[in-house]
Amino acid sequence: MAESAVPKVPRDGTLVIKDGTTPTANEYTVQYSDAVSITDTQTAAIHIYNRGTRVYTRQGNTAIPTISFNVIFTAWTDGTDGSIIDAMKGEGAFSSWTKVLTNVEHFNTTAVFTTEGTDFGDDVDGTATCTGLRLVDTSFSEGEPNTLTINCEILGTITYTGGP
Repeated sequence: MAESAVPKVPRDGTLVIKDGTTPTANEYTVQYSDAVSITDTQTAAIHIYNRGTRVYTRQGNTAIPTISFNVIFTAWTDGTDGSIIDAMKGEGAFSSWTKVLTNVEHFNTTAVFTTEGTDFGDDVDGTATCTGLRLVDTSFSEGEPNTLTINCEILGTITYTGGP
């Protein structure tokens, strides 16, 4: 498949948060999201030096990738319909959600970021699926509009599929 001829912009993406329920996961489509950022950090390097000259490099600790995204703030919590914070914590309307990775003590979810491609002549839409999201922090900012930034560690894997 050829690389897309159409640059992608924020309006081309969607973000869905899923839990670990099988066979069909519960889902929450993040409304008013913008600026999804996935940092696919690689394994650390240990550089071996002999009198100031690098002579060898070994693999270090496995790195922990991250994902962050901004949303227009709508609610801290909502016991009926849920909010993004509820989904990331498994609380409120999402208290029945199950974590994705059972070998992780923290509640964790999956994020599926889809970039539209077929509408622009690409063979398929592109996806980045991040499993095992552990909420690290949220950052609220008052403005026009109010915004919320969600920062997570990816304790599982990042899987890329399809188009650009």
